[in-house]
Amino acid sequence: MSSQAQWKLYYWYTPDSVLGVFPGRGEYVRLMFEEAGVAYEDVCKKNNSNADLLAFMKGEKPGFPVLAPPIIQQGDFVMSQTPAIMMYLGKIGLFPTGGPEEEAHAAQLLLTIHDYHFEGNMSCHPVDLHASYSTQVEEAKVTQKKFCEERMGKLV
Repeated sequence: MSSQAQWKLYYWYTPDSVLGVFPGRGEYVRLMFEEAGVAYEDVCKKNNSNADLLAFMKGEKPGFPVLAPPIIQQGDFVMSQTPAIMMYLGKIGLFPTGGPEEEAHAAQLLLTIHDYHFEGNMSCHPVDLHASYSTQVEEAKVTQKKFCEERMGKLV
């Protein structure tokens, strides 16, 4: 792992959460850092604010353009998109060892997890992905049942 400045993670601060942050896709990055024993700063949680995160999304911070969190930063290097972050961190020392086949299996698992995450999220927001679950509970009952019956069983 590089000896540059400490890693920074930008992901949604949610004061109502027991964790102080929204786990979501940022949790995969947190878990990877934690499992590897890599020091990182959870910026939004530390500052009790999403201001820095929103500044990245608005293009007000330097670095490669980002669309949405999670965002990682180390010095001048900035990156977003969870699968890309995970693959990058893997390439610099957090992937399993064993050659190209093991790396390919790790990438396959990574992409399966994110497909599953997306499908599960969509089952909770079948009408409008950006609207609150509470506004689409009845529709979600149908999609969640289908997701549980048709998708969850394949992964268990």
